[in-house]
Parts: sequence; structure tokens; C-alpha cells
Amino acid sequence: EAKDLKKMSLETLISNLRSHGMVLNADASQKKPKSVSLQSTKSSVNGQEEDLEGEDFALFTRKFQQ
Repeated sequence: EAKDLKKMSLETLISNLRSHGMVLNADASQKKPKSVSLQSTKSSVNGQEEDLEGEDFALFTRKFQQ
């Protein structure tokens, strides 16, 4: 909704900003969060076991969420 801000009173501007914020918050609360479940597995390569542990797993989950 385009309005001339030079002609609009401060009270009207604040009221419009508050109502817009309430609409955004209502939209955000209606969205269902996406949940993802991951399962780790161990694999053997040349007789050595590899497993995601600690910092490696945290790095993987951060990259996956992006």
C-alpha cells in the first residue's frame, strides 16, 4: 500500500507499521516448522571405520540446514 510519507502523520505511520508487524507475525506462526531426522551409519573403507562424530557432525548439520 503506497502512501505519501510526507503527508502522513506520525501516529498513522506507527499504526500502519504495528499492524504490518502483527500480520507478519501471524503468518510466521501459521507456518509449520520443517523437521528433519538424520540417521548415521558406520562404513568400513580399507578395514577402517569412519563415523561422523562431534565437530564433524555439527558442521554437517549446519551445512545441511543452509
